[in-house]
Amino acid sequence: MNLFDQFEATLLESSGTVALSSAETGAPLKTKEDREREWLMQRHGKFTASEIHKLMAYPDKDELPKGAMTYVMQVVAQAMTEFRQDTYTTPAMQWGIETEPEAIDAFMAATGLVVSKCKDEQESIDHGGHFGGTPDGLIVSEFSGVEVKCPNSATHLGYLKIRSGKDLKAEAPEYYWQIHCLMLLTSSQHWYFVSYDPRFKEARLRLHIAKISADISDMARLRQRLALAEAHKIKIMADL
Repeated sequence: MNLFDQFEATLLESSGTVALSSAETGAPLKTKEDREREWLMQRHGKFTASEIHKLMAYPDKDELPKGAMTYVMQVVAQAMTEFRQDTYTTPAMQWGIETEPEAIDAFMAATGLVVSKCKDEQESIDHGGHFGGTPDGLIVSEFSGVEVKCPNSATHLGYLKIRSGKDLKAEAPEYYWQIHCLMLLTSSQHWYFVSYDPRFKEARLRLHIAKISADISDMARLRQRLALAEAHKIKIMADL
């Protein structure tokens, strides 16, 4: 069995997904500082949900496109170097960090759903050391989760038209693939894309929620790209 087949076999366990109950989880992120460091350390040298879109350009191709190969090289470089935390935070990033808890509260108030493993209690989920992700929150009652964005007002305005996975894929493909990676990691069949901007004068425009259903074909494409990427990563490291 070659490297591709070996990795693909691990991805196809449990019908191609990893049950949340059996996934490896990191330590609870108790403070903002701990949360940032833990998140960065657990993604170091792995393919991650927030960056997985870099593997998904031209998804119907059987080989990795140039951009995906560049991302693989970045992950290889991380895997072969010591972890160093970058403490630089842009104003937009800081806004998101500060506003996300408020967004989750607004989501729970609007839907009646309880979100756990959120805010300072987020946990990362790892698939065998190959790839992973950190959900913004989990909804145990639905076996799903939330992906929260607190963008600038112009971007939020564009997100208001998102109603489905098809819309999300067209408007913000990086988040579409991020959500599909999180669904792959947790065996979920749907996820909530949440955009929040409390600066809008009209209350009805501040919170936008779109329920994203898992696309079977895109899940298969994602598994294939992850297998190709991991096989290429292993080959690069073996040839050094």
